[in-house]
Amino acid sequence: MAIEIEGFYLVSSYITKYSVIELKSTGVGDEYCEVVLQKVPLPAWQQLAHCLIDGKKPCAMLETLEKNIFKLWYLSIWYPLTKQWYEQCCHDFENVSLSSFNVDDTNPTVISARAYQQGLVWRTLGSHPMGAQEPGFASWAEPPVNLLRNDAQHD
Repeated sequence: MAIEIEGFYLVSSYITKYSVIELKSTGVGDEYCEVVLQKVPLPAWQQLAHCLIDGKKPCAMLETLEKNIFKLWYLSIWYPLTKQWYEQCCHDFENVSLSSFNVDDTNPTVISARAYQQGLVWRTLGSHPMGAQEPGFASWAEPPVNLLRNDAQHD
């Protein structure tokens, strides 16, 4: 059994607070789903999905997974789960084997150049990924948009 892509988008929408349509529009959901499928024991993913869809607070172990998926969507980086995390998984879920995962991996991984460009961080900040998109012809001639409104007059 694998993680279904539609379910992945639904759970990801609970985690990121972006709609399923917005997440699909990034075009990188399949890549992210594949990463989660490779790095996360299926029972842990299923338990997290049930908690979020049912409106329950995940336990600490699943909360760590939730944060990792959040960072995956926003930063396009997979931060490895710790060996202790995998050991806890093996303890909590009887069908999880430690040998199925590279528990000694400690290096964060950028998923892809395309994923970096589509990271939710850029949408959230109203910005664009450095080195990946032009700001627009002659945009330097316009004053920057003031995102912080200050009605007080300054002398």
